[in-house]
Amino acid sequence: GFQIIQVISTKPLEQYQGDAGVHAQLLPHFGVQPLCFADAPETALGMIAEAHIVVDALFGVGLNRAIEGAPLQLIQAINKRAVKKNAAIFPFIL
Repeated sequence: GFQIIQVISTKPLEQYQGDAGVHAQLLPHFGVQPLCFADAPETALGMIAEAHIVVDALFGVGLNRAIEGAPLQLIQAINKRAVKKNAAIFPFIL
């Protein structure tokens, strides 16, 4: 089995649309209270620094723009870590 320890969102959950919005609204029903990076960037970066496994579900296939802001900061923090990293090609992992 597995346990989701923490989900870090790049924006408030209510701002997600489509499948990501549906999954974002389901997270609390699974006992997961995401931390919004914009609300607590230092806390989020500290959580990444202490993580044993990081699952990146930031973007799907076909990203066609420059990455900036919170997503860029998260990616940079993840890339600095010498931990197991996985990428997922769907909005959220439940």
